[in-house]
Amino acid sequence: MVVSDKPLSFDGARAACAARRGALVEIDDATEDAHVRCLLGKHLATWIGLSSGARGAPWRWESGRVAAAPGAPADGVYSNWVRNHTSPRLWVEARQCAHAAGAGWSAADRACRAPLPYVCEFGGGGG
Repeated sequence: MVVSDKPLSFDGARAACAARRGALVEIDDATEDAHVRCLLGKHLATWIGLSSGARGAPWRWESGRVAAAPGAPADGVYSNWVRNHTSPRLWVEARQCAHAAGAGWSAADRACRAPLPYVCEFGGGGG
C-alpha cells in the first residue's frame, strides 16, 4: 500500500492508482484498517475504494463487493463507519464516495469531486 500526498478527486485517485497497476484500497478487516490508519500519518482524510454509484445504490468496494451501508448491520462484512454516521439528507451529488477520516470511514462531508490524498494497494489486495 502507498498513500499519495497529491490531492485528487475520487475518480482522479482511482485513475492514478490504476495507472500504477493498483486500486484504491479495499479494507477487509480491523487489522488492515489499522494498517491503513498508520499509513495516513498527517492526513485527516484520504480516499479509500468505497463508493455508492447512485442515490440509494449499495456501497461497493472497487472490486464490486458490497459493503455495509452507514448505520446498517454489517452482516459479517467488516465495517468501520464513524459513530453516528448517516448519509447526508440533502445529497449534492447522487453519487457518494467514502474516505478514511479520524477513527472510521465517512462520506457525509466530502463530495466525490473534492481533492483528497488517497491510498492505493497493489497485488490483488481486498475482496
